[in-house]
Amino acid sequence: MEEKELEKYLINFVLEFGSKMNALEREINEKSDNNPGKDYFEEFGEKYLPIFQEYCSNKKRAYGGKADSYGIPTRYDGIENAIEKKATIKNRNRVEVYFKTPNDFDAEYLFVALRKNDIWKIDSLKYKWYGNEKWKPQIL
Repeated sequence: MEEKELEKYLINFVLEFGSKMNALEREINEKSDNNPGKDYFEEFGEKYLPIFQEYCSNKKRAYGGKADSYGIPTRYDGIENAIEKKATIKNRNRVEVYFKTPNDFDAEYLFVALRKNDIWKIDSLKYKWYGNEKWKPQIL
């Protein structure tokens, strides 16, 4: 795959992940709002895990990889309407995918995608607010 093709592919891959996760959070949050007495964590977990496994690496995670919370704003709020997105190839097996969002938090996300056995997966995530220099780890 050519470099520009790879960059475009990984931007779309990460965007799909964030969009699916956001849609799931909105769906479950809406159900919860419409039926406040019912617990939707089981349904959230059942729908969360297949998305996570499709897009994220299977590294052992002390935290994350679990459907532990949902709500509004969603975890990847604004990613669908990113005002800037780019992929930076670090080496043949590592790419950083960046999104600058127009959300209320002025969030920037930096996903790290790794290739293993010719399959790309999201391995980690960092975030920061506009103007901040330091990235902070975010649990996937």
